[in-house]
Amino acid sequence: MTRSYFSLFRDMALMYTAVSREYIFPGLHLCDQLSVEAAATTTSAQSSMTAKLDALIAFTNNAHDNIQTQVKAVSPRSFFQSCLVVVNSRAIS
Repeated sequence: MTRSYFSLFRDMALMYTAVSREYIFPGLHLCDQLSVEAAATTTSAQSSMTAKLDALIAFTNNAHDNIQTQVKAVSPRSFFQSCLVVVNSRAIS
């Protein structure tokens, strides 16, 4: 029973680590850069903000597609089996 929990949590943690390193933290950095430009009022700052906003939108779309691909690449059967083991072990206890 305990092993099932650890296996499930391990799989979830590995997925989160990969996603956060590749997509969450870089996306937050882009948002931070955008907020710096939002404080400026010059015309060049506004055009820079527009470019950064476009970059953020492109990054977001790309990240969404890649995260979906990564999630689909994980075998749903193995994840489902881990969940069943946890549920069944709770029913037996």
